[in-house]
Amino acid sequence: MKQYIIVIILALCLASCGQHSKHWETLTQVESFMEERPDSALAVLQSIEIGDLSSKEEKGKRALLLSIALDKNEIRQTDFEILDPAIDYYKENGSSTEQMLTLFYQGQIHRINSQYAQALACFGEAIKIDENSKDIQTKARIYDAQGGVYRVLTKWDETIKSKLCAAEYFSKLNNTDSYVSSLLDVFYTYTQNGDSISAGRYHNKCNDYL
Repeated sequence: MKQYIIVIILALCLASCGQHSKHWETLTQVESFMEERPDSALAVLQSIEIGDLSSKEEKGKRALLLSIALDKNEIRQTDFEILDPAIDYYKENGSSTEQMLTLFYQGQIHRINSQYAQALACFGEAIKIDENSKDIQTKARIYDAQGGVYRVLTKWDETIKSKLCAAEYFSKLNNTDSYVSSLLDVFYTYTQNGDSISAGRYHNKCNDYL
C-alpha cells in the first residue's frame, strides 16, 4: 500500500512538471526584473510565441506579464487580443493580485474604447477582491482609473470618493507625485461642482507639497 501511494505521488509530480513548457522558467525570470527593466521584459515576452506554450496557466501568465510590460513602456492596448488568455485563466485561478491586475487591464481597455459601463464593472469587481491582495500600487491605480471614468460621466461624488481612495494608497506608497495628482483631481472636481469651500481646502493641501 505504501509503495502504491509513492507511485501515485511520483506520477502526479511528473504530470505537474509536464504541464509547463521550456518557457516557464523564462516567464518566472521576467517577472522578477519587470520593475527594474520593463523594456527588456517586453522584448523577452514578445519573443515568446503563444503557440509554444503548453497550458492555460502559461498562456495566462504570459498575457498578464505582457500587458504589464506594455503598460510600463507606455504602450496602450486597444483590444483584448493580448489579454484574453489572462482573462480566461485568472477568472477562476491565480492569486488575488493576479486576478486584480487582469481586471484592471481589462477595465483600462474598455476605458480607452469609451465603454465606460464595462470599465466600471471591471474596476468594481477588482475592488471587491482587493482586500486579499497586498499590491497597494495596483489598488491605487484602480481607484484612480475608476475616478477618471466617473469624472467623464460627470458623477462628481463618485469621482471624489475614488480619487481620495487613490490618494490614500499613493500616500502609503510614498508616491508624492501621484498623491498630489489625485488631490488636484479632487480640487478640480469640487471646482466644477461649484463647491468653492471644499475646493479651497484641497487646493491648500496641494500647495503644501508644491
